[in-house]
Amino acid sequence: MTPIPVAQRYLNAKTRLEPLLQGKNDQELWQLAELCFGFSNLLEDYPRVATAFANTERSLHDKHLLLERVYPQGRANEAFMAYFEDITDGVHPLMAYWIRQAAQDGGVAILFHIVSLQPRGLIALSDELFQIQEFLLAHREVRNALGDTKGYSKAQRVALARNIFAEQVSPTALRLLERAVERLATSRKHALVARSLDSALEHYVQGIMALSNCQSARIYTARPLSENQRERVQQVLERKLGHVVHLQVTVDPKVLGGLKIQVGSRVFDGTLASMFNQTKAIFAP
Repeated sequence: MTPIPVAQRYLNAKTRLEPLLQGKNDQELWQLAELCFGFSNLLEDYPRVATAFANTERSLHDKHLLLERVYPQGRANEAFMAYFEDITDGVHPLMAYWIRQAAQDGGVAILFHIVSLQPRGLIALSDELFQIQEFLLAHREVRNALGDTKGYSKAQRVALARNIFAEQVSPTALRLLERAVERLATSRKHALVARSLDSALEHYVQGIMALSNCQSARIYTARPLSENQRERVQQVLERKLGHVVHLQVTVDPKVLGGLKIQVGSRVFDGTLASMFNQTKAIFAP
């Protein structure tokens, strides 16, 4: 089966959940998000339960009874039950992973929905996630500790994330980071786990950009850009790409001069370092 792009997964979850979120306050929405996360955790820990929920030979009534046994807190929440029925009705047994992912995506989409009700909410959240990414890149020892699934328990790694970032970012950004840490696979090599953490944070940003009908552009520069420079870069990119662009700037002394711009998988490299390397390649023996 062809994987669904990350941004599309969050859009799908938003569409499924939107009617269920109307009229709910923030506390109720947070509770629903945590029920989705808890259900995803359950399916991660007990693959046979996930397979049972994906079994097309089981009636919806049987799935309700199974849910009551293994996840009674979800059974008691009307909105969660509606989402549960949506993601488990008529699913193929080989799609057990899809149910687990849909539960996780649902929790994330609900947190995005809460933030979207605030002015500049989603864009501000993407900036916070970008700040977390920048911090982890600058402090490799923290990144490695958060990804060390062999040396530290899940609770210890989540506690570390909370201790470092609780005073620095919003509760929503912190919860998304915690989820990224919680879901790191213990079976993978340490370096791969750390990269998975980077990818999870980047996936959140991609989802936010899709929900905001916007695209993120990473700018790498040797010095901070002035407001005038930011505006000019943004105007050029929006003309070139044909839609709204949100800039996220990384100051990197290794750039040497000029700008390196990354939009998704596309890279526009106008740095002196890149030009020097190209020149070297031309004159190499």
